[in-house]
Amino acid sequence: MSENRTRQLVEDALQALWRPYGENVTDEVLEVIENTPKLLAEYHDIASGFDGGIDGLNQNIGEFVKKITERRVLSQGNPCKRNSLAKTYSKLVENSG
Repeated sequence: MSENRTRQLVEDALQALWRPYGENVTDEVLEVIENTPKLLAEYHDIASGFDGGIDGLNQNIGEFVKKITERRVLSQGNPCKRNSLAKTYSKLVENSG
């Protein structure tokens, strides 16, 4: 159930971003969540019952961002600069081929 809620959270946050998405889209999604009271409340509600807590939820958000935007990982462990919900994120680029 939390998978569906997490996917919806990511989809809602992506609606606030310009396309095409840049390589920092995961950091930007977390920024939108952090700065939108409704999304932030949903984030904390999901995290409270999520296996792995906040860290597990953040990883799941990253996976959904990658799937929904149809991108692949360019680099991992990049320090978050736009949000304080996560410490690091993966930069993503368009799938080629």
